[in-house]
Amino acid sequence: TFWVNNDILLYANDFEIWTYDQRNQSKKLITRISDKIDSIFWNHEKNFIIYSTDKNINVIDLDERENYSSTKLFEIDTISNLQINKSGDTLYFYSKIGNQEGLYKLNIK
Repeated sequence: TFWVNNDILLYANDFEIWTYDQRNQSKKLITRISDKIDSIFWNHEKNFIIYSTDKNINVIDLDERENYSSTKLFEIDTISNLQINKSGDTLYFYSKIGNQEGLYKLNIK
């Protein structure tokens, strides 16, 4: 879960991402996917959601369209422990790329 502001909560179950507006007690489905969602983050400045599965890092642009589309930023065999820095422009995750296993970072704009 992630509080977007004082009224809106962003949350995910295994396969869906939702927002809940406590002012009018309504929820809105953002996306539903076939892979288990491991992490979600909200970028306030650019108004997008970043989420990860065990093999992908994805972004959803939250413009005013009725249906949101997801864009894959990165795909590899394993991704775990996704974190975002305070400024929202760098992602950190644990993975194995080739023979190198460890902590990696992905700059996003």
